[in-house]
Amino acid sequence: MKKFLSKTAGLNRAIVSDDLAKTLHSIGERIPLTVHAYKTGTKCFDWVIPKKWVIRDAYIETLSGKRVLDWKENPLHVIVGSLPVQRTKISKKELIKRIAISEKYPKHIPYHFKYYELDWGFCMAKKDLKKLTDDEYYVAIDSEYVNGELLVGEHVIKGKSKKCITLISHIDHPAQVNDGLAGAAVLIKLAESLHGTKPTYTIRMHFLSETIGSIAYLHHNPQILAQTAGAIFCEAPGTPNYPIVLQHAKRKDSSIDVVAASVLRHSEERVEFADCFTHIVNDDGFYNSPGIDIPCISLSRSKKLTPKDWFHFPYYHTSGDSIEHFDFKQAQKYLEYVQRILAIFDADRVVTKTYRGVPNLSRHGLWLDWQIYPNASQNIDAILFNLDDGISMFELSEKTGVPFDEVHAFIKNMEEKHLVTLSLP
Repeated sequence: MKKFLSKTAGLNRAIVSDDLAKTLHSIGERIPLTVHAYKTGTKCFDWVIPKKWVIRDAYIETLSGKRVLDWKENPLHVIVGSLPVQRTKISKKELIKRIAISEKYPKHIPYHFKYYELDWGFCMAKKDLKKLTDDEYYVAIDSEYVNGELLVGEHVIKGKSKKCITLISHIDHPAQVNDGLAGAAVLIKLAESLHGTKPTYTIRMHFLSETIGSIAYLHHNPQILAQTAGAIFCEAPGTPNYPIVLQHAKRKDSSIDVVAASVLRHSEERVEFADCFTHIVNDDGFYNSPGIDIPCISLSRSKKLTPKDWFHFPYYHTSGDSIEHFDFKQAQKYLEYVQRILAIFDADRVVTKTYRGVPNLSRHGLWLDWQIYPNASQNIDAILFNLDDGISMFELSEKTGVPFDEVHAFIKNMEEKHLVTLSLP
């Protein structure tokens, strides 16, 4: 993860931009990637893909020519989407109105954007405002909006079924790590771990610009709506010392939702739960929206917001969201939870019995001596006495408290003995 993040973290990844394309190229160097391109100005559902934002230079300069802010030193120094500004003299009073700062993190540059508002401005660490000692300054922003293409990177692991699970990460926040880009780092590692496998469900991994990327993709691939069994939005996996939060899908009883909740409840982590649309709402908001109705959960190491504190994690939307403040061990645990969710979802089957009552396990070579294997024998009894037709392995595990892997192994043994048949949920 560290190699990928170190290479891409500092890029100026706007919604439609050259650096977002560079980021996709870096992902494509690690895993096979199909890049879908959608022209700017295209209407997708009720949205229109915005134009490409190009920036070449921006600065605040004293009248004697000394730069007190230089965009080339950090892409966060300019509000993303800023309109061009010819070299112009401006008073300090008016300039201050155009500079965004972070009161909570005065040593760091905030991340602000005006992609849809069409305005301009700068961002600066609050501590650096003291550098503005003159009465007047020159400002300039060499930027423009041009026609281009919104890019969505897609990695597909073909399964036995066309039914799919989609995992999503946004990569359009410039010079940010935990907020978005780290989700991509987790998915790259996940893709590499699944290389050469043939899962039950097709797995789709999307690397895109937040919300508008999913909107464009689903608009151009309407067949995916019916094929998607569930989705996971991956963000903020590496926050040190924070709980992992599962934001539910709109349908809390969806398979992806209940499996994820179970995996996290059985972890040793501090876990919190949030209703759909109430915590960090990104592409999952569109997936769960009326008329789309794809159950999509969100996983993040974050905290719930309050009116006085909208920072989901320390240094959120500032230059402090960097590799230095990123916990790779936490991100690795996050990856393992996603792997576990997918493994259970992939292995789960609906069970239909071919017998009535309780089978004679000895006749089928499935009996265990309860005096030698008391726990395993009790678990088998629990499985058999709750094995109603139409129940899934996962539901059986949840109902009996028997670990899923143990339920799965015993039911598969029953299938070999032709005592049950299995089908996809």
